[in-house]
Amino acid sequence: MPYIKQDSRDYLDAGMTPATAGELNYALTQLVNRYLGPNPNYQLFNDALGALTGCQLELYRRRVSPYEDLKIGENGDIPEYATKSSFKEQTPYKTEVEYVKTEVVKLAPTWDGGSVQIAATSEILWDFRQLEILKIWSEFGVQGEGVNVYVIDTGCAPHHMIGSNMVASTFLSTGDPLDENGHGTWVVGKIAAQGVGIAPECNIYSLRVLGADGSGSVADTTAALRWVLKQPAPHIINMSLGSTSSSYAQRQVIAELVARGITIVAAAGNENTGEPCYPAAYPDVIAVAATDENDNRAWFSNYGGNIVVAAPGVSCYSTYLNEDYRKLQGTSMASPTVAALMTLGASLYLQHTSDDKSKMREDLYAALVSSCKDLGEPGKDAYYGYGDLSGYTFMKEVQRLAATR
Repeated sequence: MPYIKQDSRDYLDAGMTPATAGELNYALTQLVNRYLGPNPNYQLFNDALGALTGCQLELYRRRVSPYEDLKIGENGDIPEYATKSSFKEQTPYKTEVEYVKTEVVKLAPTWDGGSVQIAATSEILWDFRQLEILKIWSEFGVQGEGVNVYVIDTGCAPHHMIGSNMVASTFLSTGDPLDENGHGTWVVGKIAAQGVGIAPECNIYSLRVLGADGSGSVADTTAALRWVLKQPAPHIINMSLGSTSSSYAQRQVIAELVARGITIVAAAGNENTGEPCYPAAYPDVIAVAATDENDNRAWFSNYGGNIVVAAPGVSCYSTYLNEDYRKLQGTSMASPTVAALMTLGASLYLQHTSDDKSKMREDLYAALVSSCKDLGEPGKDAYYGYGDLSGYTFMKEVQRLAATR
């Protein structure tokens, strides 16, 4: 599958299927917002609508960015977007960010529920509400304490809600661990930021392997994994990135990490295809698909026998560049949600038993798959895996398993 060079932009699959109703609705919404606002331009709207409905949605899909408005030419046309045929060989990794609405939610953190600080109402943090995160914090008394989480991504930018519990490093030749893209900052925030993070008291390590354009190499990513392998007490790794190219070296180091009892969570991919996406398709990696607020499968989410679980991945809210916040969607958003919940589970587990990571990884995985809300076909299926992520039920099962050790 050829990739276009992207700054966490959409991808182009040469075998792309016709647009779904959801895509068309999103595109129409973009046109309405852009051309029929306070200063409407009906001519450009009509021209753009004609281009959109004139079988040019594929061009739209190539061009739209999750961080920018739809690019329309002066005459209302959707411009061609030149692909880079050598991109796959040079930079096979890409961040798995999907379309997001142009609305940017900017809300200062507020107090909710007494001593619990969250960034917004439950309508914004719908993933918190669905997973019962506040109930978990209150009943089990854990927010990730004692757990070391590694995020392999675009780095992390300074943010007032991401505290001193983060360590940043880079595996790029630039030597700069700071995020210039936004993707890694979002992922780190969803796991560990105060106000929007599910496990804000964990120890978080941001390992930059992707550049400002959201691309990177298998070699740098594998180097980051090898570095984690040398650390004294890693517990969780999140990889919200993917490639259709398998790597023997990377598969081997992942096998070593798993043998040490380290839980690895990865985004399944956003191509709406059953084609394998690595590292999610490697054995023993928890491959995460995306669902929306109503437990519907996100239309972009990849599928296949490797899918383990589905999790919130549509219009989800976290930290971003320039001390800001963003609502994004993609399996990149679903993956750290699972990683963060596993972090809460690990924190609870370590309160009940010694730091035997091999047994802990086995028990966390068993609790994850047994607690999922079954969706789709009965049992494990290609679209939801074992089902939709269940926060509180997962924690109860972790508690039960830890007590038996």
